[in-house]
Amino acid sequence: MTWRPDRRRKSRRDGADPERALLVALRSAMLPTICLPLAFASLAASATGQGFGLGLAWRLAALALIVNAVCWQKVIVRWRALPRRDDDDQGWRRWWDSEPPLIPGGGPGGIKFDWKRFERDFWSHVREKERQRERELIHASVPAYC
Repeated sequence: MTWRPDRRRKSRRDGADPERALLVALRSAMLPTICLPLAFASLAASATGQGFGLGLAWRLAALALIVNAVCWQKVIVRWRALPRRDDDDQGWRRWWDSEPPLIPGGGPGGIKFDWKRFERDFWSHVREKERQRERELIHASVPAYC
């Protein structure tokens, strides 16, 4: 019995799913993006005489800048590799192709929402909760020997 790699996993690596590849690239770009301001802050602290040595701090800042640029370049390349809107041979289902979500105020054939009634019910609920809290505080402050 020999081990065979999963075909689905291989197709993902080959770029068969460009949306997933873009998502992976975005996730991998998050850490360098967060580390970049920290590296420059460390460089600034080192320039004032505190923190790491200046020789180490500028190398870390340069490394963070290079890694950040490479990761975001991958994101841009994968974003451009997404199929066009008019290229729907594969039956792509994208969020920008579906109907736009309806706003609560309604729209042409949209959902009607009564904001005034909602606010009235909300504030009456808040007042009821405040009254309930006041009663609980009064009961809690009565001495036990009474």
